[in-house]
Amino acid sequence: MRVHRATGVDDDALPTRCRVHSDAAARPSAARHRAIAGYSGGGLSAAHVAERFPRVFGSLGVFSGAVDLSTPAARLAAYPAFEAEKVCAGDDPQASGPLGDPVGHPAAWAAVDPVSGAAALRRTAVYLSSGNGVPCTPEDAANLVYVTAATEPQLRRQADTFSAALTAAGVEHVNQRRACGLHWWSRWRPDLADFWNRIARGWRADIAAEGPGPTVAEQP
Repeated sequence: MRVHRATGVDDDALPTRCRVHSDAAARPSAARHRAIAGYSGGGLSAAHVAERFPRVFGSLGVFSGAVDLSTPAARLAAYPAFEAEKVCAGDDPQASGPLGDPVGHPAAWAAVDPVSGAAALRRTAVYLSSGNGVPCTPEDAANLVYVTAATEPQLRRQADTFSAALTAAGVEHVNQRRACGLHWWSRWRPDLADFWNRIARGWRADIAAEGPGPTVAEQP
């Protein structure tokens, strides 16, 4: 098993799992009725998987995601966060990780960069959201005691860079630039609800247009 720590993708298992959906042949819209989403570092994982398997997922949601590894400066900004994740996971802090240091291994970082792979999402409806680093409420402001909560402006810039790459590639997408919000659950929960409501409306319309799917005869 080969797992990218930065993306959480199991390179050996995932392709097999992505090919075994039994409804793929039954409904032409099967891929449109699957979605993948993630927040923060999980946004990088979701975008990377969606780009690798564009015929599997019809919708992608990225909430304050670390989706720009396109330049040396962006990689160097992300590297400390990935290193911190090793500590949180109880891994050896001296281990280099599968991507290696971004200066010495730029090709490995480029391979998982969503900005570079944006054109692969031409069949995918993409939803991006981010806050601007300003607390929405006094309760929200209390979360600024956590260092990660204040990183939202950087993630806003990454979302904008990804959005520009999607536009250049002709990819249908929404970039929700919220008027407030920290890098915290108080920002992601309403955006997840908005993402879900949007794709659910599309799914219901598709299902209504296609009619009922095939039935399976009962076994004797």
